[in-house]
Amino acid sequence: MFKIIPIQELILNNKLDSLTGSSILVCLFNANASLFCARIQFNGDLVAASPDIFQLALGSDAEFLLLASDGLWDYMNSLDAVAFVRNQLRQHGDVQIACEALGQAALNQGSQDNVSIVIADLGHTDWQSLPLPQQNILYELGQAFATIGIVSVGIWMTSQLPL
Repeated sequence: MFKIIPIQELILNNKLDSLTGSSILVCLFNANASLFCARIQFNGDLVAASPDIFQLALGSDAEFLLLASDGLWDYMNSLDAVAFVRNQLRQHGDVQIACEALGQAALNQGSQDNVSIVIADLGHTDWQSLPLPQQNILYELGQAFATIGIVSVGIWMTSQLPL
């Protein structure tokens, strides 16, 4: 005997644990035939999403929105991702190509997770006339020397520890 309970009712009443040990047949239909059917065995590892929702005002200088799953963020920090997308849009102005290239970049860096990316060009930027970013050689040299200095001090300090 089957009992049909809408999943929304279980979520709203906080009764997802009642599905543990259950087997559920999920079918998606169109008007003519079954498109997809799968049997799901629940074993207590249920996750109900509670998204963090923020509202903020975008300035007139906002260029694009970048939304992505942890498949990207676990392998690329936000500054690198924004720079990557900005360079992609500067080259061709196509968000579809930029999405695909960013996803491929995450996979090339070793991401084993699914990579979902949404880029929304807000239409405020003329990508073709945007100047290329200028590298600050002195700043980069300063960072390199500071890194070498910190690493050298760390090596020296560890060599002074008694064994």
